Amino acid sequence: LGIAHTGETVNSEHISGPSRGEVSAFATLPVEFTMTLSQEYKPGDLVVIKGPHGRMQVQPPDDAEPGSVVRYRLGPRPDFEIRVPPDAGPGQEVNFVRHDGVEVSATVPDGML
Repeated sequence: LGIAHTGETVNSEHISGPSRGEVSAFATLPVEFTMTLSQEYKPGDLVVIKGPHGRMQVQPPDDAEPGSVVRYRLGPRPDFEIRVPPDAGPGQEVNFVRHDGVEVSATVPDGML
C-alpha cells in the first residue's frame, strides 16, 4: 500500500485550567464552512469570515470570482493518507502499517476506486 505520513497530530488531554504562568488557547472540533464572495471581491483580496471563535481573514482560491461560493475547512491535516489497493472494493477492510509501526485497518468507503 502507498502510505504517506502528512501530519504532526499529537494526543491531548483535558485539564481543569491553566496553572500559574500558563496560558489558554481556543480550540474547536474540525469544522467546514462556506461563504459567497461579494460582487466587489477582486482576486487576491483577503476576506473576513465568521469562524467558530469570531471573525478571521481568509484568502479565497486563485480562481475565485465575485459571487462565487468558496468552502473552507478548519482543522488539522490528516496524519496519513493511503492508496486503496487495486483488489479492494467499497466496504472491504484493508490493513496497513503506519510510519511508526502501528498497525491500522480501515474500511474502503463508497466511491473511493
